[in-house]
Amino acid sequence: MSKHTKGPWAINEFLVYAENGNGCTLATINSTSKGISDEEAQANARLIAAAPEMKNMLEDMAKRITNSEEWWMDDPNRGGFDLEAIEALLNKATS
Repeated sequence: MSKHTKGPWAINEFLVYAENGNGCTLATINSTSKGISDEEAQANARLIAAAPEMKNMLEDMAKRITNSEEWWMDDPNRGGFDLEAIEALLNKATS
């Protein structure tokens, strides 16, 4: 079971919040304290809000790569897919 707040997540200017029925604020991106622009702060908020979907996609990719019977999956390079890197990133995000 995942430990993070269930997605989808969305943004409202500098707030990242859950769209899962409770609308709780997950993060506030402050553009003034660290000297970043409003544009950069909003880009950071969009990236954070996309995290649950990116995690789900990486999990799906790892399963597809692991279960693939395509000929190129026998190659050590696995068709250019770095399963170990995908799994490491998922572990970083969920540990």
